[in-house]
Amino acid sequence: MNRAVTPKEITAGYALAVITLCLGLYLGIKVGREDVGSLFLKGFYLMALLIVLKYTFSWGHQRGFPVADSDGRMSITNVLRNLVMTAIVWGLLLLVSAPLAMLAVRLAQ
Repeated sequence: MNRAVTPKEITAGYALAVITLCLGLYLGIKVGREDVGSLFLKGFYLMALLIVLKYTFSWGHQRGFPVADSDGRMSITNVLRNLVMTAIVWGLLLLVSAPLAMLAVRLAQ
């Protein structure tokens, strides 16, 4: 049985996603070449999105939207709720990370 993720760990996971976004932007600009820089940026954005997915699904489980029912079957409505929560959190994290992203761009140039 999986142990429960605490709200503090969820917040730390979202902070890690913001740092991953900014680090990907910094490395993508610092490398400078079109193909490699784009690859760094896409890779780090994908990593940040996976972090947000993991912690949002944990948050959804805490709020009463587990992916699996008590029977062990997958609940499509709960998966959709968690995906909508992920999209909202992703948008908010992009807004929150904007000042740090601007700093990363300035440092990379």
